Amino acid sequence: MSRDDDTARVPSLTRRQQTDAGTAKSLLLTVFGEFVLPCDRPVWTSTLLHVLTGLGVEEKSVRQALNRMAADGWITSERAGRRV
Repeated sequence: MSRDDDTARVPSLTRRQQTDAGTAKSLLLTVFGEFVLPCDRPVWTSTLLHVLTGLGVEEKSVRQALNRMAADGWITSERAGRRV
């Protein structure tokens, strides 16, 4: 068996699988797990937007990920004036 035969058996990843590590939801979960949950304090949406846009995620994607996480019951929101 040649070396080329070995590489031919390696399954290729779909585009979604290749980019999944950098999705807004996965990065958001990482931020929550590493920084928010250990402090056990609420975090402003604007702070999450600032952090994730700094990591290259579009604001729309962050907001969509937050909305989906809230709809799935992972997070809850509270309003304090204009901040959420």
